[in-house]
Amino acid sequence: MGVEFKNAFVEVLYYDHIDDGNRKVNRGWCSDQGRGGQNLANADAGCLSRTQSRISRLVQRMRAARVEPEKHIEAFVNASDLWNQASPRVSDAFEKNYAEAVKKGLKNKQAILWARVESFRKSDGELEAGNSNFGLFSICVISFNICPSKLFFWRGFYYGWGTLRYEVSL
Repeated sequence: MGVEFKNAFVEVLYYDHIDDGNRKVNRGWCSDQGRGGQNLANADAGCLSRTQSRISRLVQRMRAARVEPEKHIEAFVNASDLWNQASPRVSDAFEKNYAEAVKKGLKNKQAILWARVESFRKSDGELEAGNSNFGLFSICVISFNICPSKLFFWRGFYYGWGTLRYEVSL
């Protein structure tokens, strides 16, 4: 039953689903934000092209953070996914945050989750991804209608929950 549910969940995400954050239709293996139109093959081709265009930058950023992408493949895949899912400010922070998580002793998925959440932290220390209408923070407002915007716990919890959703789909 668990495998069947996971396969059905992944299939729904692949063929099309509405982005909780901005209400755009996503298709394909990278959630194309409507860039492929109604055509799944176009969505997949666009995902591949977009991802390939970022590989060298991701490798450079990981190495600059003293993280070898060949030894941290899952982190590299998450850096690529975060680039697809978030703003450049957020995705460019991932490599540094992942390196910091590893230095703190976090491993594997815990290091990735910590780095993904921390990548949404602004220079003033606030976790932020969009607002109550758009972006990752809107997921908890739209889906659960309970996120007090000023409470760190709720933001941290829902950023973690939101990024974990992406982790499951990867």
